[in-house]
Amino acid sequence: MAAHQLAFEVTETALMENFETAIGTLKGFRQLGYLVGLDDFGVGCSSLNYLHRSPVDFLKLDRSLVDAMGTDEQGRTLAASFIFQAEALSRDRALRDREAELDRALTAMGCDYGQG
Repeated sequence: MAAHQLAFEVTETALMENFETAIGTLKGFRQLGYLVGLDDFGVGCSSLNYLHRSPVDFLKLDRSLVDAMGTDEQGRTLAASFIFQAEALSRDRALRDREAELDRALTAMGCDYGQG
């Protein structure tokens, strides 16, 4: 398997626990050609500064925030803002859902990939 076909994911919480060490490790993975993703984005202490400095190829919104999208307007607005932020930082967006209705809505908002 080629390196670009394998992705390593780190949770936002793990990234924030020891940011400088984690960044060094993730940069090493990317230098080897692996993809790097930030999982559970939006659960911890999300900081756009840290996100900007993180060498990640894609972001995955936390499941609880995707679930909220199906129940209220604030949830949908939050998901849309996440997609906009990821796009502005040239990161792929991955948060599509198994439920057909949410999946269609997330695809329409600009999600690149899905999981589930």
